[in-house]
Amino acid sequence: MKKLLPLLFLLVSLNSFAGWEMMFCDSADEKGNCAGKLESFVLSGQDVQLKIVLANAGGIRTTKVYFEVYLVDPTTFAEELVATEELQTAENAIVAIKAIKLFKKGSYLI
Repeated sequence: MKKLLPLLFLLVSLNSFAGWEMMFCDSADEKGNCAGKLESFVLSGQDVQLKIVLANAGGIRTTKVYFEVYLVDPTTFAEELVATEELQTAENAIVAIKAIKLFKKGSYLI
């Protein structure tokens, strides 16, 4: 029997007064609607895939978004960069969606 290992995520929230929102979910449609919105995911195989949804009602205002993924040591809170993901966007887009895969149990900062 496979043991389920929890993946815990430390989430960075952007200034809500500026209209920014970052969500993590199992899947998302092209409009940024999250399905399975969670703050933690379970690694049940060799990896877990999740969607990052970055939204701003006033527009993203850039043509590229970078997501940095850090593995965080739970005792020292030291951060180890494990991935840098790039996403092409349109300046007038109000949502950007990026799928990422994580391969190791732990706490992450994105």
